[in-house]
Amino acid sequence: MNDIQIIGQGQPIVVLLSGLGVPALLWHELGDWAEDILPLIHRDAWDDQPFLAPSLAKDFTVVTYDRQGIVSDPPAQPRQINDFLDELDAVLEQRQLTAPLILIGHSLGGLIALEYTRRHRERVAALVLLDSSHPNQLPHFAQGANAQQSEFEGEERQQMATHHPERPDLERLLSQGEDVVRTDQFDGLPLLVVTRGIKPWPGEGGPESPMTPAYWQHREQTWQHLQRALTATSRAGKQLCLPDSGHYVHLDEPLRVIGAIQDFLNTLRIVTPDLR
Repeated sequence: MNDIQIIGQGQPIVVLLSGLGVPALLWHELGDWAEDILPLIHRDAWDDQPFLAPSLAKDFTVVTYDRQGIVSDPPAQPRQINDFLDELDAVLEQRQLTAPLILIGHSLGGLIALEYTRRHRERVAALVLLDSSHPNQLPHFAQGANAQQSEFEGEERQQMATHHPERPDLERLLSQGEDVVRTDQFDGLPLLVVTRGIKPWPGEGGPESPMTPAYWQHREQTWQHLQRALTATSRAGKQLCLPDSGHYVHLDEPLRVIGAIQDFLNTLRIVTPDLR
């Protein structure tokens, strides 16, 4: 397992799950990635903003790790949800990290956190989704796509499965069926969903891209709808919408996101089970 980092101390254990292709380092610092990440977020410089991992480590044990392909050789085959869950289980087992767990996932990391919670509800004390992918978003997007757009995006997903360092099988990861996300399926699980705003139409993407303003608007509105659906998976679900933020909500508005997560976690009354 690559680059597992554990900081802080105490229970419960917080596991931070990165987005697709994003190194775990970015939970802690920009490091050598500043040149790559700053163009993707709404700031020209970091200006000593806080990072999520060290901020939470003041009160909790915080775990971060790099999935296969990020700082290691790519996987031999395209990866599906079971592969990502097996990797998370291996991290927990290797470092003897036991429940209760607080899972915080961004983008694809949110998808992993959501599915782990669905399968191991008894191990998860709280769930935080940072502009998370939805496990059935592709069929919802497809409802607004024409044949050219569908073909283009299908080819893009195939390229990702073949050439992206993590080799995600997005066709399966993001088309898991309507039953995967259901209202109240997590009962009263403490759940915080942080959602970015609607991104403005960026203009024509060039002759190779069939994206149209209408399809862009459909995707953006669908994303917001699916974020509300994620919030509704728990009766205790809360949603924080950041209208001026982009997809990297925890890097676009770190002070606000960290504060919201700290306030959310401080309200929990988590009893550590007797594991003897």
